[in-house]
Amino acid sequence: MNRPGDLRAWAAALLLAPAFARAQATTPLAWDADVFAAMRGRLAESDTPPTPTSRPTAPEDPDARARALFARTLVVGASVSSDFRTASPGRRVARRLGTEGSLVEKARAGASGASIVPTLTDDDFATATVVIGVDLFYWDSRRDCAGGLAAVDAFFKLAAVHRTPVVIGNVPALRAGPFGGGGACRDPLNARIAAACAAAPGCALLDLDKLWSQAAAAGGLKIDGRRYTSAELLPDGLHPSDVASESIAERIVALVDETPDPAKR
Repeated sequence: MNRPGDLRAWAAALLLAPAFARAQATTPLAWDADVFAAMRGRLAESDTPPTPTSRPTAPEDPDARARALFARTLVVGASVSSDFRTASPGRRVARRLGTEGSLVEKARAGASGASIVPTLTDDDFATATVVIGVDLFYWDSRRDCAGGLAAVDAFFKLAAVHRTPVVIGNVPALRAGPFGGGGACRDPLNARIAAACAAAPGCALLDLDKLWSQAAAAGGLKIDGRRYTSAELLPDGLHPSDVASESIAERIVALVDETPDPAKR
């Protein structure tokens, strides 16, 4: 078996063969000092461990905070939240962030907040990382005003107990053919929702009343560089189209980026 010294000598001989040939063609043995200096340098280099290179750092994920917040989304409300005619804004957010598989929906077309909130449990809020109620109190504006106001209080009490972040929509002044809406209780409800949201850490108010009022005044909205008419945004006057629902989803993500975390357990 070859010893380490033999292997080193053999390697040195291979490295020095060209130099030896050149030297033989000129002055014999005059090259010994240079050759052995080179040999020592080559062998010293082979004994030096390679300099470790720094491991490249992974690029920062700009959606990391949003993905954590929408990890387990609870969507509550009426038809807009129940994917009527198009995916709801809350579902679109979860889909975009890759968390749709853990989304829970407690929404029903035509349902009021007074009918939905009593079905929400402590466990719903304890397990949810965020609750989205785009149209939760829409139908309360033209039905039982007192019941709707009580439902607002009960909803925010659950959120406070469990420190659950909330994205809540107010009631826009929309009246659409057979759907109705925008009743006499709209102003009291919006005032109660705004006050409760302002007092709740981690609550983001989705001001749909302002959004659709501006759209009505301007005859539409500009989204991603293109102007959409009110008819394109709300084809039946009440339910958002694909592009409108997607725009609302983008507004939700922007809102939560601006909202402090409520120290969710």
